[in-house]
Amino acid sequence: MTWELDRRPAQLPTVTVLGGSRLERNGFMARARQGHGSFLNEAQIEKMGGFSAMDVLGRLPRLTLEYRNSGGVRVRVPTMRRSGRSRCVPALFVDGGLWLEGWGQVGNFLMKVDVQAVEVYSSIITIPPQFDRHNGCGSVVIWTRP
Repeated sequence: MTWELDRRPAQLPTVTVLGGSRLERNGFMARARQGHGSFLNEAQIEKMGGFSAMDVLGRLPRLTLEYRNSGGVRVRVPTMRRSGRSRCVPALFVDGGLWLEGWGQVGNFLMKVDVQAVEVYSSIITIPPQFDRHNGCGSVVIWTRP
């Protein structure tokens, strides 16, 4: 038995490369241009002092870092003003997904050098739908470096 191989090169399907940065593709840049929240980009974050992601958040307008009790442990969390005088703890999203571990874990795992950009929405009427937890408070979105 004789086998004969085809010597022509295989044709591969065309590969499409998406242009633009990761922040452009995930909508951060468009939302920042709209200006419905507070935004920090990579260059602004690099100029800040501090070491942790919480240090970055503490410098954003409309956010105040407070210590709150969580499961018998005092945890540093950002708070924002709700309608009236009370303060609330905003929902947290990391890389576009809801962060279910809670704010206490952010200080343990996320350092300033890991943060590429931040979005803060303190008004419930300006929160983009994908970041709205309908919790009566705002949202914080942290984008990490790829």
